[in-house]
Amino acid sequence: MIRNEVESRTANDRPRSGAASIDYVLTLGALFAMSGVAVMMSRSIMKLVYEMTCFFLAWPFM
Repeated sequence: MIRNEVESRTANDRPRSGAASIDYVLTLGALFAMSGVAVMMSRSIMKLVYEMTCFFLAWPFM
């Protein structure tokens, strides 16, 4: 009788069995999407930072 209680309890304690793999895939999908956006926008961001730096260094001489 004790063995049946232990088996039924452990079977009910795992309602998310196999959910780790889908969590892993969803996390990777979100990270790849964010890194793709960052890579695509990095060139324009670096250009804007360069222009802003040049402006702030040059404005006293204008």
